[in-house]
Amino acid sequence: MAQVVVGEAAALAPAGTAIIEYAFTEDSLAILVISSGPGGAINVKMQNATYPIAALRKQVGEFRGLLADRDPSFTATASELYEALIGPIRKELEGKTALIVVPDRELWQVPFAALRSPQGRPVIILTTTGARTGKIRKTPLIRIEQNGVYAVVASAGGAPEHPAWYRNVVADPLVRLQDHEQVHAVRAREVHGAEKARWWQVAEARWPYFPEYRAKAVGREIPVVVLEPVDP
Repeated sequence: MAQVVVGEAAALAPAGTAIIEYAFTEDSLAILVISSGPGGAINVKMQNATYPIAALRKQVGEFRGLLADRDPSFTATASELYEALIGPIRKELEGKTALIVVPDRELWQVPFAALRSPQGRPVIILTTTGARTGKIRKTPLIRIEQNGVYAVVASAGGAPEHPAWYRNVVADPLVRLQDHEQVHAVRAREVHGAEKARWWQVAEARWPYFPEYRAKAVGREIPVVVLEPVDP
């Protein structure tokens, strides 16, 4: 196969188009963005995805299954994959009207057109410390708030296992919550009994697919975690 240099690649894309190429390494995912700038200048940006590779591969498989089953809950996974694959290069794509995507390995199985931006969807960003790696992890989650107090649900779309972010907050409950432009230091506390039942009512009012997730998570009790402010 003939090699294409960066300038030639940019020339293949019309104005307003960006070329995105993904490449897996042993333990990370590199994202290369090539586009034409003002005056014909070529813009090149290399960025590593921060989403854990094992979790990303699992999400890809789940996403394919949800689409094949015509499961309406695919939107949650679609937003998570959008943040993992497009989120790190969001700034480079500003003003672009079309994308040319060159996947790698499992990403050839991802219908990128089905990914959904969390914008317009009620989400917060939860920043945790990886229980196994010690690395910073950021996860978009459904925004559940009542009277200034937030909660998050470890539904994972009804998957049989708890999501990685839940294991992270169990190991280190001191986390950060971002709601739009506001960032808060909070302490995660799992709720049970009557308190959990109350928060389930709030959560299901915010996101109508939670009952379906609970039904799918056979044999797994989905945790509900309250995020309480940390005194400065």
